[in-house]
Amino acid sequence: MSIFSKIMASVSIKALETIRHPTSSGWFWRAPKASVADMSKQVGTGLGANVVMSPIRWIQRNAAEAEPALMRISDSEKVEGDHPILNLLNNPNPHYSGAHLLAATLFSYETDGNAYWLIESGMGGRPRALWYTPHWLIKPMWPDDGSKFISHYSYSPGGQKQRIEIDEVVHFKNGINPEEPRLGLSPLSGLLAEIWSDMEAGSFVGALLKNGGVPGMLFSPKGDANAFNKEDVEEFKKYLTTQFGGDGRGGPLVSSVDATIEQYGFDPKQMDLSSVRNVAEERVCAALGIPSAVVGFGTGMQQTAVGATMKELRKEAWQGGIIPVLGGLAAEINTKLVPFFGAGAPSIKFFYDTSNVGALEEDRESLEKRMLERVNAGVATVNEGRVAIGLEEADGQDIYLRGFNLLEVPQGEEGRKVDTPTGSAPGAGDEGKARGFFGDSYGCWEAKLAKAHADGHEHTEFEARIARTARRVKTPPKQLAALADAIDRLRVAEAKKFEGLLEKFYDKLGKKAEASAKRFIKEMPVPEGSTLIGGGFGTKDAQSDLADRIVKGMGMKAELPIFAELFKKTYLEVAEETAKAIKGTIGLVLGVPDPVARAILATAGKRAGLIGLTKQAQASTFKALTQAAAEGLGPPAAARRIRDTVGAGPWGDKATRARVVARTEMAFATNTSSLELGKSLGAEQAMIFDARLGDTDDICEALNQTVVTLAAARTLAASEHPNGTRSFTPIPPGMKI
Repeated sequence: MSIFSKIMASVSIKALETIRHPTSSGWFWRAPKASVADMSKQVGTGLGANVVMSPIRWIQRNAAEAEPALMRISDSEKVEGDHPILNLLNNPNPHYSGAHLLAATLFSYETDGNAYWLIESGMGGRPRALWYTPHWLIKPMWPDDGSKFISHYSYSPGGQKQRIEIDEVVHFKNGINPEEPRLGLSPLSGLLAEIWSDMEAGSFVGALLKNGGVPGMLFSPKGDANAFNKEDVEEFKKYLTTQFGGDGRGGPLVSSVDATIEQYGFDPKQMDLSSVRNVAEERVCAALGIPSAVVGFGTGMQQTAVGATMKELRKEAWQGGIIPVLGGLAAEINTKLVPFFGAGAPSIKFFYDTSNVGALEEDRESLEKRMLERVNAGVATVNEGRVAIGLEEADGQDIYLRGFNLLEVPQGEEGRKVDTPTGSAPGAGDEGKARGFFGDSYGCWEAKLAKAHADGHEHTEFEARIARTARRVKTPPKQLAALADAIDRLRVAEAKKFEGLLEKFYDKLGKKAEASAKRFIKEMPVPEGSTLIGGGFGTKDAQSDLADRIVKGMGMKAELPIFAELFKKTYLEVAEETAKAIKGTIGLVLGVPDPVARAILATAGKRAGLIGLTKQAQASTFKALTQAAAEGLGPPAAARRIRDTVGAGPWGDKATRARVVARTEMAFATNTSSLELGKSLGAEQAMIFDARLGDTDDICEALNQTVVTLAAARTLAASEHPNGTRSFTPIPPGMKI
């Protein structure tokens, strides 16, 4: 046996089988001093202390907004409909309501730390009535030997003691009092001096106002002082008090005795006790967990003038002073009352529902703003946003919004995948750096545009679904038809101007590529086995390295801002002309609001970035070098090939490139401007005009003259094919279609 085992065996230690509870307070309890006892006697229950009752009355009034409710424990969902326990709590007895019961309970809970309900039982032992009992009339009792924590309660109505069994009492304890664990602890228990001081300050000011607190006047007879005995002095004092005190203040005094009369009292400023009273107000409210400003105390109003708004303070009061208290009451109700209601009780839980409390409701404007941000960011559907701000769901609005240069994805459908440049550059068997960098389509949006232009337009599933489900109008309003015609004319005119600007830019880009190519091709050494005299680009690795150097020598960093500015200037011009078209057809006085202008400029910048000028220049340069190597071109001819290929991009020549990009961008620019301007006017829907010019198909025919939401219109605008002629006209609020 180990030494430890021997020690343990020698000491008889038994498991804790019975608990002996303390029969009185611990050693740290001290009888109150006489002065403290006097204070306690004067404060009493607190009903006469304004500094106590004002915040408690505020709590009582506001706590009534919380509704007694039940929730299922399994899923935390609120149980709707009637339930016996809710009926009991809302109508506890024939003489007062549940709101009155709660208010009285809160008073005892806050001032004493203990509140009590007596349970009146009906048939089967189920409670049929609840009665509030003032805390000074009831107290828990226990055996002298401490064998039971609480054996019963002693109730003393009318001075006669009555034994109340434990299951007939609901005892709400505000925490546990360390000096007597059978009782709760009042949050005001440590503030006796502050409460008494506030009451005394009020009494003192009252005394001062009544008679100044000191003699109001000093009457000094002249001559022989012995002429007045004690009885004469008292009688004369009584006369002055009667004639010139109270309602007689300010009356004239005529004395037949030679005497000096002096006014004697305090300046009202010397009677200012606000600092004393502020301390009590602050500490009482702090103990109760509420800002003093919500009660209307002066010290709190001073804080409000330099800090939070009253609405914020009311919310803080609920969160710090009411909700925790209601939680404590609900916990005791779940422990003591809910089990009385038989089957199903373990599956439910009582709570005070604060969802309809005005002070806790989020500011509607901030809620709408936050939901709008979420919807616009594409993290919530339009219908989710509508429901959050109190609107009903709308058909076709289970969609996520994206910017004009992005796509909208209907809820439950897969998003559209964007290809990344992971393929190989043109040419069978190509190896090296070019493979995987430029991709099969050179990794450029413009290359995809060229492919779509060559292969024809493939409609998306979204287009097909809208064509099947959207409402079609047989005869559109004349104003909308006129606006669609105006947009078509504007698109053609702006595309022509933009085409000229783009062609000049692409020509300049090609010439810069040629100049850079001449410099770098000339500097490259002649590798062994090269088929080009002075070429130095016979191998694929050499061609890829050379392409990189040529593009870097073009100074693309300086060209990209110029290209973006070209887009922005043109897009903004289109927006201004579209605004004029809307004014001239629909009749609305409209310019381009700043938010719309900013949105248009942002969209233009993003669209310019989608072109991928640098990648396209690298792809075109690499392509030209491989062609030059295959054809055995010399350096000058190779440089000219690079010029033409870089200028043309994925197209046959720079003129075709400029024309297709200009038409595609101006179609997008006019539709973007039309929809953004319509949104600024309050429009929620748009009409589609399609299949009016050039080649068409069944889906384009089906989309023509249909009514869609602005969100759907954005997606359809983004999916329009090169040289597309689809137009969108916003439907003004109030226009019947």
